[in-house]
Amino acid sequence: MKRKIILSVFLIIAVLSTNVVNASRDIKNDLENIVLKQILNNVMNLEQGKIGEILQQFSINNSRYIWTLQEGSLPEYTNAITQLTTEGAVTILDYNKLSYASNLSVARTVIHELVHAHLLLFFAYETSNASKEYPGIPEAWYASSQPDYNAIQHEEMAASFVDDIALALKEYSETLNMFFDDSVYSDLAWGGLDFQNNTALEEADKKRIQLRLVSAQLNISVEDVGKNLKFL
Repeated sequence: MKRKIILSVFLIIAVLSTNVVNASRDIKNDLENIVLKQILNNVMNLEQGKIGEILQQFSINNSRYIWTLQEGSLPEYTNAITQLTTEGAVTILDYNKLSYASNLSVARTVIHELVHAHLLLFFAYETSNASKEYPGIPEAWYASSQPDYNAIQHEEMAASFVDDIALALKEYSETLNMFFDDSVYSDLAWGGLDFQNNTALEEADKKRIQLRLVSAQLNISVEDVGKNLKFL
């Protein structure tokens, strides 16, 4: 019983490494950068698959699902953070760290963190339903003596959301008349997740994903990444 109480409290105060979005739904856009504003608006128009369903949660008729997006300076190697507050999920994006990334990479970050916000709010306000839909999260929490909620969410995302994120990236891209091989979307969908220790991936897959993510973050070709990063 004590662990269950701790879990409920932690779900409400958890701080996640995350990104967030803006739109005409109950998502408050406090962004200043025009590029970020446009990318986020485009993401908010996604309709397909699980990501489209999640976006529907942030309806003006659902007072519990509120997301606020802001800009701010964050620690090194941290693109964004999200906190659950009494006013909903609040995310800070560090544009200085995203300024060189491709638009598709920024969109991937936003979609990734949309899933974080969904899980955070779902477990905070609909704990029973959330536990039924994502049983791996409470199971991982109770199984650890020192559970890391952010890492647990990442494990669930790796198991349940990679294909959905890839589909959302494809919809985002093609809506803007940008067309790539499906492998591009699949590789980018692993951003922020522990693909290096994923036993379902071959070593060649892991290297390709790493190259693709670095390429997108720096907005340079995969070939140039491979030439300049010796550790790859």
